[in-house]
Amino acid sequence: MNVAPVNEVVKDVEEDIAHIGIAYNPPSSQHVRYLASSPQPVVLLAARGHPLSQGDSRAPISVHQALSYPVAIMPVTFGLGQLVQALAFADNLRLAPVLTANSLHALIRFAKAGRGVVFATAFAARAELEAGTLISRPVDHPLFSSAQARVLVRGGRPLSKGADELLKRILHDMTVFQRHGASARRPCTRKK
Repeated sequence: MNVAPVNEVVKDVEEDIAHIGIAYNPPSSQHVRYLASSPQPVVLLAARGHPLSQGDSRAPISVHQALSYPVAIMPVTFGLGQLVQALAFADNLRLAPVLTANSLHALIRFAKAGRGVVFATAFAARAELEAGTLISRPVDHPLFSSAQARVLVRGGRPLSKGADELLKRILHDMTVFQRHGASARRPCTRKK
C-alpha cells in the first residue's frame, strides 16, 4: 500500500505500478476505469464554538465567509488541494492558507484546536463529527459539491486473483463506497 498524491495514483494505475487505486476527485484518463464512485462533497470543518458553527449546520456558507477565517488546506498535488486551487482560480480569489499539510489528521487537529477552518470531506472527520468536537457546514460552490471518491483500475488489464479479491473487499467493506448512494460496477474478474 502506498499513499500518494492523486495524479501519482492515476499514473501508477496507468503504468501498472498499482493494480488498484483509491483517489479523491482524480483526473480523467483514457487508460483508467472507475469501478466505484461515491459523492464526497468538500465541506467546511470547524471546532464546536467557532463563529461558523453557529446557526443551522445544514445551511451552506459562502467561500468568502469561510476565507474570512484562517484556513488550512491540502497541497495542490492532492485531489482536495486541486479542488481548492481550482475554486480560487475560477472565482479569482486570493488564497492565503495559514497551514498547508499533506495529512488530513494534521488539518483536522488544526480545526479541533480552534485555530481556523479546514476544507475537507465529512467522511475524513467522521469520528470528530460524531464525537461533536467538530462541525461541518456545506460550502456553496458547485466545484465543492460535485467531488467524488473513486476506485480505479487500468482498463483492459485483468487482475490477479489476489488483486481481484482485494477489489471485492474494497467495494464491499469500505464504508465510503457504501454511504451516500455510491455507485459501484461489478469488479473485474480474473481471466482463466
